[in-house]
Amino acid sequence: MTTIQDLQAAGFSDAEVSDWATQKRNEMQGAGFSDKEIDDHLTGIKLPEKLPKSFIDRIVDPLKAVLLSGQTPIASSNDPLARFVRGVGTGLTTGYTGEPLGEEEKKNIRLMVSLSPQRK
Repeated sequence: MTTIQDLQAAGFSDAEVSDWATQKRNEMQGAGFSDKEIDDHLTGIKLPEKLPKSFIDRIVDPLKAVLLSGQTPIASSNDPLARFVRGVGTGLTTGYTGEPLGEEEKKNIRLMVSLSPQRK
């Protein structure tokens, strides 16, 4: 169990656990620990600094292929879900990888924008 889970299992209320965690967070910040280090310690969950490129690629590549094929309602539909999916695809290819855009990505974005129903 994590520190927070230990306190909850011992019967402390959510408010007591929250107050304790806030106090500990302030102390640890004062000692120079980063928010990530503090979160890792308090929750026991070790999150990566950023998502691995291989993970992003497994999501982005099929999504990009579908969107760029133009053979799906998602590529041309203007309903809210389709717009959301296109937005996620754009976000994944433009910034969630933590790397600057390359020429290929910029070209793909221009193509997706040109396919957008709002542009026709």
